[in-house]
Amino acid sequence: MNRINEEQSSVSPSMEYSHYNYTSEGVEQGFQLIGMDWRYSYLNKTAILQYGFDSEKELLGFSLMEKFAGIESSDMFRQLEMAMYEGIASILEYEFTFPDDISNWYELRVYPLLSGIMVLSIDITEQKNQAKINFG
Repeated sequence: MNRINEEQSSVSPSMEYSHYNYTSEGVEQGFQLIGMDWRYSYLNKTAILQYGFDSEKELLGFSLMEKFAGIESSDMFRQLEMAMYEGIASILEYEFTFPDDISNWYELRVYPLLSGIMVLSIDITEQKNQAKINFG
């Protein structure tokens, strides 16, 4: 089961990544560019590893729906759609469950672009687990 905590931003930046000065390799957060056709056009190594893949070849050119069956019925996907179609940026926490039933929590920052959306992802599993220990 995938769960979501969300916070919508009142700011809806429209950024085109070709004009966005961002170095995505060598950072601890995942960086993804997803086109209007829902296909991955770019992922940094962190994003690839966060989703349990070994190589960008396993994701580039594929749609989210091809790689993550049923994603289009998730609350998280609705946030992606809001960025894609309505230009609304959002910040959300999302629990992603892998096929082996191991799950990780991610903070996702979703931004609209002229050519699709940009998703920044940070693995917050350790913080979530610690909070669970501290607060039950």
